[in-house]
Amino acid sequence: MTILNHQGQEMERELLAHWSKPKVVTPPVGTPRWQWPSDIDVLLTTPSGWEGAPARPVPGFERLRLVQMDTVGIDRYPEWLLHAPNVANARGSNSVPLAEYVMSAVLGFEKRFIEARITRREEWRHIPMGQVEDRVIGIAGYGAVGQAIAHLAKAFGMRIAAFKRTPWEQRPKGVLIVDSIGELAEISDHLVLACPLTPETRYLVDGRVLASARRGMHLINVARGGLIEERALLKALNDGTVDRASLDVTEPEPLPGGHAFYTHPKVRLTPHVSWESSANSGRMRRIVLDNIDALIDGAQIRNLIDIDRGY
Repeated sequence: MTILNHQGQEMERELLAHWSKPKVVTPPVGTPRWQWPSDIDVLLTTPSGWEGAPARPVPGFERLRLVQMDTVGIDRYPEWLLHAPNVANARGSNSVPLAEYVMSAVLGFEKRFIEARITRREEWRHIPMGQVEDRVIGIAGYGAVGQAIAHLAKAFGMRIAAFKRTPWEQRPKGVLIVDSIGELAEISDHLVLACPLTPETRYLVDGRVLASARRGMHLINVARGGLIEERALLKALNDGTVDRASLDVTEPEPLPGGHAFYTHPKVRLTPHVSWESSANSGRMRRIVLDNIDALIDGAQIRNLIDIDRGY
């Protein structure tokens, strides 16, 4: 088995130690992602570097047996790559740090860490604080990330509501299920976007949804910037409908210089880091090694994507 590795040196070391003794090809830095030898069986890839990829499959694509991505979203890869016999994503590898980021944003909003900081004796004053317990956290998207958020939110005594587009195979205990993103916004103190970006979810949170939102809502986006209609969000921030937007993702990334989100007093903007954790790489390597074993054994591969659903 020959593996083309775009996922770094640690992954290469793990692959070389695998019991199947695969041939591992790690291209030099700067090599276009779509340039590979003709004998590749498995492609381990990442979204960076696919900009400018050809519109049609490259020579050798027809030999691929598995494409393993190190991201959950599939929107940053060329369309033809998604039509390999097996395409798997990294679902579950970063759900813990994403959930921790969300709860940090919730706590920061309610406990006002930044606003409450004082640097001089004269600044000592009473500062009203919020409370996390009994607040409603609405989660749009209830995959691995949404479930991890709910798990932590329950520990804080939050009330949990959720919405997703696909049918519920099993309704989670202790979670209020709603039928639309608008209904979720109406009841949420904190509305979290944890769903994939697809043609159906682009601008999921638009002017109509924001107009119906609970006044003073806190909007958190750890998924994709394209889920939010930007102008509608700015309007809602300015008129007080939304009290804060904690945004780890934008469209494009980074935003152009001078964009309002950089300086708006109600926006907390971070550079797409909510998924980061020192433990991520270990979880990702486990997924890769499990899937290589499954490919050899003819067993079920983890995290296969569904092109029709877009994730």
